[in-house]
Amino acid sequence: MVVRKSLLVAAFAAIAILSGSVVALAANQFADVPDSNVFSEDIAWLAAHDVTKGCNPPTNDLFCPNDPVTRGQMAAFLHRFGDIEVERTIAIDQIGFLPIRDAGSYLDYDYNAVGTIGRYSPNPLGASVPVPDGATITGFSATFCDSNSSIDYEARLVRRPDPAVSGAYAQVIAQVTSTGDGCAITVAATTVDNAVVDLESYSYAVEVWYAGGTATNIRRATISYKEPMIP
Repeated sequence: MVVRKSLLVAAFAAIAILSGSVVALAANQFADVPDSNVFSEDIAWLAAHDVTKGCNPPTNDLFCPNDPVTRGQMAAFLHRFGDIEVERTIAIDQIGFLPIRDAGSYLDYDYNAVGTIGRYSPNPLGASVPVPDGATITGFSATFCDSNSSIDYEARLVRRPDPAVSGAYAQVIAQVTSTGDGCAITVAATTVDNAVVDLESYSYAVEVWYAGGTATNIRRATISYKEPMIP
């Protein structure tokens, strides 16, 4: 059975709509796809996301919208479509943060790059972060309720190794500090280090450190990341 490219485009467009990844498009780059073509915007979307390259390499200024599609071409379309990266977010609310034990847990080792922050640090809270393997972390922020200008609260997104590994160090991927100006203040990290997630060797968590007060000082932490549309 011959599958026409126009039908494949329609299928891609439907999947894109369901995934929430449709964006505004510029004029179509292909000379044989006028604005009057019913699939003009869909074809432009495919080109903008590198799902299609065109049908007359190396110039690739034509799409050949009425030509049949081979099984090999269809495989290339699907592969490129699956590689499109989408932005996602994880929000951890106040209730998700639980006290971390001082001993016998992953706090039994220190944190590199931020001095010695080990199991003797005061009053830690933590929450696991379910970021998928291979994703790239793009941002981190925390919302604090901090009306005491003399006490600052710090939230860190960390990569945790197996605590049983001798000499293992946790890595701080991003961190933010409260400002002492009141409640519901969101502070975003300016840098993200070691952004690619590696679940084979590490787990990930948000940890909150404070010198005093109560656990209610952290309101929310938000982690943004990007991953292929089809992992």
